[in-house]
Amino acid sequence: FRALVEQSIAGIYIRQDDRLRYVNPGFAAIYGYESAADLIDRVAAHELVSPEDRTAVREAIGRCLEGESSSMSYTCRGVRRDGQLIEIEVHARRFDYLGKPAVIGLVLDITARKLAEQELRRRNDELERFNRASVGRELDMVGLKKRINELSRELGREPPYPLAFLQPTVDSDPSPGG
Repeated sequence: FRALVEQSIAGIYIRQDDRLRYVNPGFAAIYGYESAADLIDRVAAHELVSPEDRTAVREAIGRCLEGESSSMSYTCRGVRRDGQLIEIEVHARRFDYLGKPAVIGLVLDITARKLAEQELRRRNDELERFNRASVGRELDMVGLKKRINELSRELGREPPYPLAFLQPTVDSDPSPGG
């Protein structure tokens, strides 16, 4: 079990009294630390959460420690050792560690996923704008072709554009089986 935890790329931790009592190497790597020893009982846990998210995280942990819920999941921004903000996803639960309440959890760096989601939304918005513009241009072209056909008829000529697709189709017998 220890080998599994130590080799995991997910960050695994034990937090107690705003202190990190245990972190695996994956946790240290997510936050830009050389080793787990650089964090354990050295860095206050709240320092790894962006200042804007600290209150919400503190409240979630408080509810969990007070027994309102036995587990919690949330996303927030983390702060790496170099000050860079990262997007993290946390899954944790309350448990007793050395006779005192603590939180054991898993942290995932979801920064790349969030950036990919933003890029996908941006491209989807761009595609939607392009689609609206294309539909508008196509409607303008149909209107222009109708006008050219009308002018051709006024001049006694055959309309050059077949626009039968604009006419509603009428079923000869719309009843079922008919």
